[in-house]
Amino acid sequence: MRARLFERPYRLLALGPVVAILGAPWMADRIEPRILGLPFLLAWVAGSVLATSLVMWLIRTLDRRHDAQARAAATDA
Repeated sequence: MRARLFERPYRLLALGPVVAILGAPWMADRIEPRILGLPFLLAWVAGSVLATSLVMWLIRTLDRRHDAQARAAATDA
């Protein structure tokens, strides 16, 4: 398990949005400033949800690239 984590360390990027959402009450606990008319905390959570989608897309892209490289190395060997 540990070797697999270090094989694809970019998967740790998935922790970023989780920490942002769970830490929102402590990091962004205020109403002002308003962002697009939303209170700051609501804008923070919405931004974290959007960031989650972007991070998951990035991890998927990197996983596919890693798998393609592994398949190419297996066929060359």
